[in-house]
Amino acid sequence: IKTFEELYIKPYKYIFIDEFQYAKEGGKNLKYLYDFNPGKKIIITGSSTIDISVKAIKFLTGRVFILNLFQFNFEEFLSYRDKDLYNLLKKFKDELKIEKEKILLPEMSSSVLDIFYKLYEEFGLYGGYPRVVTTESKTEKIEVLKNIYNIFFLREVKEILNLADDYKLVKLLKVLAIQAGSLISYDDISSISGFNYIQLKRNINLLEKTFIIKQISKSP
Repeated sequence: IKTFEELYIKPYKYIFIDEFQYAKEGGKNLKYLYDFNPGKKIIITGSSTIDISVKAIKFLTGRVFILNLFQFNFEEFLSYRDKDLYNLLKKFKDELKIEKEKILLPEMSSSVLDIFYKLYEEFGLYGGYPRVVTTESKTEKIEVLKNIYNIFFLREVKEILNLADDYKLVKLLKVLAIQAGSLISYDDISSISGFNYIQLKRNINLLEKTFIIKQISKSP
């Protein structure tokens, strides 16, 4: 830690450490670096709030600000892909309506509507990961998503969930993807994925904390 401090902490005011969850005894070491190097700004990042919380935050009470960086939402996606259309929709935002799962837009030309629905379909199909959004080629978008799936979902999430293999995880992710936007049945998902009810609830909760899914509960 002393060598790391001399090489990477003392010479700089701002220090960025990515994938912090892999650092051995990272939390204790980070506390030492922060306490003995006043005035430094240390930014740590990682793909799992669970691991970051366990390995770092518990050692840094009162010393840390937590920021969650999400994927692009549709407005951010539209702002990047078509600035003029984004500005137009922003102007008419209060007139947008959603009825029976269909977006109803204010009076616009058919050509503008065609562009909007095409982009809306693209966002629904490929999602809002920044690298995917900024990629023009559909083939490359698919490759980027495959890499995210193989590296993050099947490797890191499997470790976080403490699974011996990824067979059940793959089945769980597939069934959740198919049912996106619909009511889910824990009994059905449990039967398909092979996780019992308690395991399923735990794993779905962890998937949400790793930003893979977002649960929306019905109002009472």
